[in-house]
Amino acid sequence: MEKKTLINKVPILVKQRNLTAILLLIMILGNFLLIINLIKKQETIIIMPSEFSDTYKISGKKVNDIYLQDRASEIIKVILNVTPSNIDIMHEKILKAVPSKNHFQLKKELRKLTKEIRSRNVSSAFYPLSIETNDQNLSVVISGELYTFFGGTYLKQKKQYKLNFTHTGSQLLLLEFIEITNNKNEKN
Repeated sequence: MEKKTLINKVPILVKQRNLTAILLLIMILGNFLLIINLIKKQETIIIMPSEFSDTYKISGKKVNDIYLQDRASEIIKVILNVTPSNIDIMHEKILKAVPSKNHFQLKKELRKLTKEIRSRNVSSAFYPLSIETNDQNLSVVISGELYTFFGGTYLKQKKQYKLNFTHTGSQLLLLEFIEITNNKNEKN
């Protein structure tokens, strides 16, 4: 009797095996299609910081002008608005704004700058007058007035700076900070 029961169950077991194999192949194919879709997909990230002028959009390797402009303004304030008492905080903020591969050399330069600022008791403030962005090259040119205070007097200079960025997928990091020369200086 058992032999007859087993013979009757074999076709049912074969059908179950075949159905399970087909479902397994469908799941593997579905996962493969999802992986291909994920690789080809360009994700848009929208960042809304606490202080913002508008919504920031990041899509693939592109960022919008507003994000580029605000990031450049934030960095230039950190670099050029310094006093002997806030120079250490400035270092920390600048190091967060650059790729980690540049930290060693930058730390050496910042130590020299700190020594110079503290020994001469120099303070500076930068007031931007115009900002031009290039979202294709991830660069910004900022023009403005730099006031340098020392010994009870100050020096007012018209300055122009170029900031070049790299996009890491989640944020803009500063690659270069270059002073563009050929501006006239005024002493007051």
